[in-house]
Amino acid sequence: MIGYLQGKLLRTTPERVLVDVGGVGYDVHVPLSTFYEMAEPGEDIALRIHTHVREDIIATISDHLQHLGAAAARTQGKRFRFFQVHLVPVPTGHQARTLVEFRDALAEVDVSALFYHTIAARYRAGRGRGDFAEWVGGALGLPDLADRLAHIDPHAGSLERIRDRHLSVLSDAISGEGA
Repeated sequence: MIGYLQGKLLRTTPERVLVDVGGVGYDVHVPLSTFYEMAEPGEDIALRIHTHVREDIIATISDHLQHLGAAAARTQGKRFRFFQVHLVPVPTGHQARTLVEFRDALAEVDVSALFYHTIAARYRAGRGRGDFAEWVGGALGLPDLADRLAHIDPHAGSLERIRDRHLSVLSDAISGEGA
């Protein structure tokens, strides 16, 4: 994993910089605060790098680690390092106004959207229900369906499995409506 880059700044935008390090161009996402303090193109710069790992990569690594067997026993004196996570919501381009549109969009969005709307939402909003149940109950006025969605355990299985359970509940509701 890359933790630091030092080289010549080639190009900047408010979100990205291109840095030449020994003839290799690194396209780096930067916060706006870094952009405002950035050197001019052609000047030497140094950047600390934080790598964002996608949910599908985490799932692949987790699956691999499960097949490795038990980890070696830890010796006393080893430090435990605490980390924090910053979720940055990014629009997917999908929207829904009806239950059918909602189900169809849910079938297409990246699984990270399921994490954000089913797991993180329960803690972010402090309401104990995910965004899906809240929207179906509030915007569509379907409280019984919202309760069924809210009772899908977001911690039981993979994100794809959570998606499948939501799609099944939504499809059953749609076929029951004659939609």
